Amino acid sequence: MANKSVKICPYCGKEIEIAAVCGNPECEPFGLQLDYELSLSFYYFNHNVAHCGTTFVIPAEWFDDLLEIDPDLKLLAGSSVCEKHCLDVHDHRICSQNCRNAPHRIFMERLREKYLQACELGEKPEQP
Repeated sequence: MANKSVKICPYCGKEIEIAAVCGNPECEPFGLQLDYELSLSFYYFNHNVAHCGTTFVIPAEWFDDLLEIDPDLKLLAGSSVCEKHCLDVHDHRICSQNCRNAPHRIFMERLREKYLQACELGEKPEQP
């Protein structure tokens, strides 16, 4: 799925590819909202390019090819063992439960780490 155009920025019209959201300071991952239905779940990004600065979402299921997901994992959201991280878009903690959403939470943490590493290496995002 690498280099596949996944999104057109709703503000500036720039094509945003999978590769662009993995470690590129132009696309700052800041949130993840996981729903009971994966088709209603989204990764949230800030588009840090000149004359833009908008927020956009990419459906969580579009990243499935990049994740190791056990098809037998059950959704534990809302159950008595649920840690409720998925209910808050700004909660980046990794869930300790063996839940269907756990791979997406781990991937979000990796996206954030790669973004911060890119910024530390001097690849500062442009100011909108």
